[in-house]
Amino acid sequence: EEEILSKSMETVNFLTKSGHITQLRSQPTMHVIGNLTYQERLQLEPLCPEDRVFRVSAWLVELVIMEHQMGRLMTHAAVLSRVFQELSDGMLGYNQACKIAFIPFPFPFAQLMTLVITLWVLICPIVVDVFCRSWLVTPFVSVLVAFSYVGMNHIAIDLEMPFGLGINHLPLSQMHEQFVDFVADVMLQPPFNKDLLDSFKQIDSAMRPLWRRNLGLFTG
Repeated sequence: EEEILSKSMETVNFLTKSGHITQLRSQPTMHVIGNLTYQERLQLEPLCPEDRVFRVSAWLVELVIMEHQMGRLMTHAAVLSRVFQELSDGMLGYNQACKIAFIPFPFPFAQLMTLVITLWVLICPIVVDVFCRSWLVTPFVSVLVAFSYVGMNHIAIDLEMPFGLGINHLPLSQMHEQFVDFVADVMLQPPFNKDLLDSFKQIDSAMRPLWRRNLGLFTG
């Protein structure tokens, strides 16, 4: 893991020095690939953070369609449709995350849960003592049961809002850096060799009659 992390940081540092990756102003430890143009900044700044994601997603779809129509993206339509599918899945996940972040947990239900747990902590020792009748077992069982219910309530509170900077929240910074590292690795890959593609086509055209003849032997 340390070797992978060091390799990722070397890749990010290389692209940062070359100008492909810049640091976010709000959090210097997070990196982004590329820079915003003046026109893009003018279009994004008036929007709220949620609408900026939709605007960038629309830009990506428009860019893929434009590159395909102009002939610079020489990919079959069946394969290219996977790009739109992945973008759609990403926006679906983003909308689900927005639901979790923006729709609050019902306040009366949270207050009722706190009241019920407080009453349970107060009544639990009495109920346990009625059944156990032991000065040693009663405190142990009471503390164990009360601690379990209080602990599960606090776990539910953390799961209610998983987005944050706490130790129990999702590691969004690490996930962001990992995604940037994946994209950076793709950017550092050498361009596709068209001569190699032509040689594959020649081999395919030369071997196709042989494959058909062998297929006819097996099926005949």
